[in-house]
Amino acid sequence: MRDRGQSEYVYARSSLSNLVVWIERYFFEQCREVRRSVLGALGIAENRPGPNDMALIIQKFGGTSVADVDRIKQAAFRTQAEVAAGNQVVVVVSAMAGVTNELVKYTDQMGALSDAREYDVVVSSGEQSNAGLMALALQNLGIQARSWLGWQIPIWTDNVHGKARISSINTENI
Repeated sequence: MRDRGQSEYVYARSSLSNLVVWIERYFFEQCREVRRSVLGALGIAENRPGPNDMALIIQKFGGTSVADVDRIKQAAFRTQAEVAAGNQVVVVVSAMAGVTNELVKYTDQMGALSDAREYDVVVSSGEQSNAGLMALALQNLGIQARSWLGWQIPIWTDNVHGKARISSINTENI
């Protein structure tokens, strides 16, 4: 049985440009690593903010929290509250509940796995669609948002498909 890590999307809001950027990243086991990577990419020290500093908030919305359009809108309201409070926000968005399992079944039905890269492409597509839907929900709330995929930033990882680790993030486009 192959390892089926969940690819996630993160977006970071730049304090200078109000730009929301989605960063593809595994979240569950690597939450601290993601935080360090995002903080480093944004040039923010990993200490707690002072009274005059904005906080960097990481919000994780799992499959049931973004299971349909209404729930995605509810998640966007939570993000809007943090943005309104003046915080920088990083959001991790999973695929809708059950979507990843369906995609995994489809890859299993194709037969023997010969290329783990293609498995990753198929399984990550649920997160990709939710990243776009979340960006649209945020835009409808007046928050400047755009979904980005990891290759668009770009984010460089090792070659361990299904369990990749970030090696660097090119922040020039962010």
